Amino acid sequence: MLNKKSILIALILGLIILILPVVLYLFTTSSS
Repeated sequence: MLNKKSILIALILGLIILILPVVLYLFTTSSS
């Protein structure tokens, strides 16, 4: 069974992977 720290890290990595494209899209559209 996984410990809470590894689950938390997995959730954070998942959120980063989901949010990164949105942040990059907003950054590129706002800079142009």
